[in-house]
Amino acid sequence: MTALRIAGVMDERFDRNQVRSLTEGTSGAVVIDLDGVVRITSFGVREWMGFIDDISHRSVYLARTRPSFAAQFNMIAGFGGSAKLVSLYAPYVCNACDHEFDAPIDLREDHETVAQLAAPARSCPKCGEDDTELDDLPDAFFEYVASVPAPKVPPAVSAVIDGKPLKRSALTIRKDVDGELTAIWLTGTAGRGGQLKRLGDGLEGQVLIIDHDIEHVSDAARDALVDLLLEDPDHRRLARVRVPLLAALLAGGRLPRMVSLTFIAGCANCGKPAPRELDPAQLADRDGLLHMACPHCGATALALRDDDLALLNQVPTEHLVDPTAQAQEFLEQHAAPTTDLSRVLSAQRLPQDRAFGRYEVGKKLGLGGMAEVFLGKQVGPEGFEKEVVVKRILPHLVNDEAFVQMFLQEARLAAKLNDAHVVQIFDLGKDEDNYFMVMEYVDGWDLSLVLRLANRLQLRLPIPIAVRIAIGVLAGLEAAHGHVGADGAAAPIIHRDVTPHNVLIAKNGQVKLTDFGVAKAQGTIQTRTGNIKGKVTYMPREQIRGEDVTVRTDIYAAGLVLYTALSGKNPFRRRGETETIYAVMREELPPLRSIRPDVPDALDRVVRRAAAVNAADRYGSATAFRLALEDTMSGLGRNATPQDVGSALAALSEDARRAGLVDDEGGVTPTTQVRTGETTKVATPTDATVLLDDVRTENAPQGES
Repeated sequence: MTALRIAGVMDERFDRNQVRSLTEGTSGAVVIDLDGVVRITSFGVREWMGFIDDISHRSVYLARTRPSFAAQFNMIAGFGGSAKLVSLYAPYVCNACDHEFDAPIDLREDHETVAQLAAPARSCPKCGEDDTELDDLPDAFFEYVASVPAPKVPPAVSAVIDGKPLKRSALTIRKDVDGELTAIWLTGTAGRGGQLKRLGDGLEGQVLIIDHDIEHVSDAARDALVDLLLEDPDHRRLARVRVPLLAALLAGGRLPRMVSLTFIAGCANCGKPAPRELDPAQLADRDGLLHMACPHCGATALALRDDDLALLNQVPTEHLVDPTAQAQEFLEQHAAPTTDLSRVLSAQRLPQDRAFGRYEVGKKLGLGGMAEVFLGKQVGPEGFEKEVVVKRILPHLVNDEAFVQMFLQEARLAAKLNDAHVVQIFDLGKDEDNYFMVMEYVDGWDLSLVLRLANRLQLRLPIPIAVRIAIGVLAGLEAAHGHVGADGAAAPIIHRDVTPHNVLIAKNGQVKLTDFGVAKAQGTIQTRTGNIKGKVTYMPREQIRGEDVTVRTDIYAAGLVLYTALSGKNPFRRRGETETIYAVMREELPPLRSIRPDVPDALDRVVRRAAAVNAADRYGSATAFRLALEDTMSGLGRNATPQDVGSALAALSEDARRAGLVDDEGGVTPTTQVRTGETTKVATPTDATVLLDDVRTENAPQGES
């Protein structure tokens, strides 16, 4: 028997031939667990159906399909081929507390109910009430299931679906050498210590051993791993340690140095699990581990399980250490597959009939700590349509007066600015009990995404392109800082959160500044002492200290944004906020030319003046900074136009698409892996993850093992 677990996004990079090859050389039934599939595109549907057809000569059983995948059975004839659907999730809503959740339905038990186009009774996981109902039309959602007989599942297959122990896969080891750092990825079962003992042969310099998915580790293998790490404790460390390995290490009584631990946390709001890689600073905040932000719904209701907290409490703090700078950079560049999963989930569409006031909404574009953003359209008479962006407060924050006032302040302040370099606010409304804001839709990229993709492609933005983007940011700041009140007096608006994420770049190269959520207008109420507003990685020291912000605060941030765009990274970013604040307050800004030697001295001086530690040493206005950049680039004969920016970013986007770093809708997709019993390889980021387990069962029925 063969068991496959598929997770991630199924699109054009879901290679049916590669997946089929994982079943070759095996016999009997094929069990496919689809619990982790978050989205399937039309191309993915074709590849999936081809794969199912390829293995139609075998008995195939499908388990735990999510609603978006299960819906395809109703819409596409032959979607499941001859495979038997054994279990699925259905969308429910609680009438008592309005909680929305996916509930499992096992057709081995519930087929009779579902065949009558009725939803099996389910209790609400949030409030415990039984007053729940299917959050869809039963005759539509269960149409396919009602049309086929109840699945007949052999005992051996049921055992696999029900989570009975599978044969453990062999330990796979992969090495990455990055300069002086050697990263070693471990996956599977470590049964004997020999492999790990031999692993130490010839190891030099920094060594980072990553728990990629260790399912089980024997005492002998554990001891060999610890011996390897403790042989040079100052240069050898563990990362992303999961519960099976952590429990084994604690049982052995000897602990190496660990730079991060990975736990599966659960959300009390939406009920969905979320893997969390936690660094020492986060692990030290035990209260924070009970109130983390959920990547699925945004609620601060994600928490570690009691058993995992008890395990964590056994780890002495001296064994949790920060990684070296090179190791940290490596981990950031090789993010765990779950790290970017929230971006995929946030790209799911709302039901088509969803609307805020007179605005129809579709794809979710983003999810932040305060609000969620959707692509929408304004519809009028005679076929009038206008694309807009609809932003609303997250549902769990609608009763938080501080967040509501911050949201309303953003609308009020941004609406005062009518400039081509500032995202325009069209409307402010209220949908039932929640406020929403309607904004200009910028068809393009945000600078944060641009820099992330460039780094993944190992590219740097051309100097004229980065400078032209910064000039656009400064033009937006000129409009904000030059704001005049109704009485004719100067009333500058200080943005306070100028970061790459808040810099939008249209496809024509036009740069626009957005998100005035923490902006401050002259004469408004002061921020409470100690309450930092904005992102600390782009804050000057006086802002972190809680001193009054001025236009020079934004000048610093804009200078650091340009520095980051040219160098490829923010020099003060650390793994935790505390470490980042310490770096900003204590460390000096490295010369740009020390990171990127092709940056001209004249430009380096302009950027360093803008990001000077002392506010008095910075440019006194956005205009002065902009003119200094324009004069410098003109003197070098290296000016770029907005059209040049659009062309350069279009080329970068196409390179990223070909490399599999973005999907067809422009969303960043998760890094994934394909694992077999022999090797592990990092696949293109939009591949669905396929995990193969070769299952051997005793006394299985003929033809099923």
